[in-house]
Amino acid sequence: MQQKQRYHSLDSLRGLACLQVVIGHCLVALPALAWLVYPETDKPVHDLKFYLAYSPVHFFWSATPAVIVFFVLSGFVLSLPYYSENSNTPGYLKYFIKRILRLYLPCLAIILLSVLFKHLLYNPAGVAGFSTWINNIWSNPETIPEWINRLLLNGAVINIDPALWTLPIEIKLSLILPFFIYLLNKLPFLWDCAGAIMFTAVFYILSKLGLKYAVPEYNNLFYFTFFLWGTLSCKYRQQISKRVNSLSNASFVLLIVISLFIYTFNYSMWWLPHRLMNFLERFHEYVSGIAAILFILIVLSTRAHNLFNSKLLKYIGKISFSLYLVHPVVIVSMAYLLHNYFNAYIIVSGAFLTSVLISVVFYQYIEVPSLNFAQKVAIMVTSKKSKQTS
Repeated sequence: MQQKQRYHSLDSLRGLACLQVVIGHCLVALPALAWLVYPETDKPVHDLKFYLAYSPVHFFWSATPAVIVFFVLSGFVLSLPYYSENSNTPGYLKYFIKRILRLYLPCLAIILLSVLFKHLLYNPAGVAGFSTWINNIWSNPETIPEWINRLLLNGAVINIDPALWTLPIEIKLSLILPFFIYLLNKLPFLWDCAGAIMFTAVFYILSKLGLKYAVPEYNNLFYFTFFLWGTLSCKYRQQISKRVNSLSNASFVLLIVISLFIYTFNYSMWWLPHRLMNFLERFHEYVSGIAAILFILIVLSTRAHNLFNSKLLKYIGKISFSLYLVHPVVIVSMAYLLHNYFNAYIIVSGAFLTSVLISVVFYQYIEVPSLNFAQKVAIMVTSKKSKQTS
């Protein structure tokens, strides 16, 4: 059986996006540094503090745009088997089983671990020296409805692990993606673009009409926009990559700079006219999505090949899902465990390093076995079905 095409540079990009989330959460955990993530907007003084918050340096802790990168990357990577000539397109049942088990089992593991540490460490009085982000985690009571919501990955699960809010979206949207890929595979370029623009516009208009408050599943479909953008980027990756690779060195550097400014526009483009900034802020998720596509094109280029295929970045990308899941639990656990012995800065710095180390263990003993189990179950179920129909 032929292996599906894999771009290791995209794993590296996912790893970098994950590090942005982790760094962002580390800063938010410290009240004295939270301004780096959420800077004050009233009468800013143009000093060193201002330029740290309001510049492309914000890239390193841009947690919210990083989530959009995750969704665009998911659309791209999940589409590869359908748009690669050297691959066998997976059957939907096999894809369905693998996707659910591969994502859900690690989530279940971190939920159980987080609840265990909650019972061992949590103090309703909170922990001094840390932000409300830390002190709100684990604060919900242990009830049957709470457990049901956790196991279903509903909203309450963020009280156990704030990173888990994206997982139900990821699971649901990745399961409907193949049907859209099948449709897009039949359409020419102009129709693809028109369809993506129409889908994006319709869901934005529905959002403004208040649908997101009336229909609980609306937000899931809203984020599907970015899966769709990733799918189209995958379909036309070769044509676009040729254009990017043909750029001069100066133009390629300019593309990187533009991408960084777009990605951090809320902070790095403060010098734009006020009306234009207000207009862009109304579409901030879409602006982040455009930057995510540009980043994908950059990391797939021949110039970026060596950097984004380095062993370190590839390994960070490999463990990125585990790191994404475990880091909030590690940060809050170490805050409760060590706040009487060390100051908050030392604890959070240690939590960052500890999160990386634990994610290596989590990847090896939770994520990889979950992936192997999902593969075995999918093969077993699909083979039984084929025998019954033969």
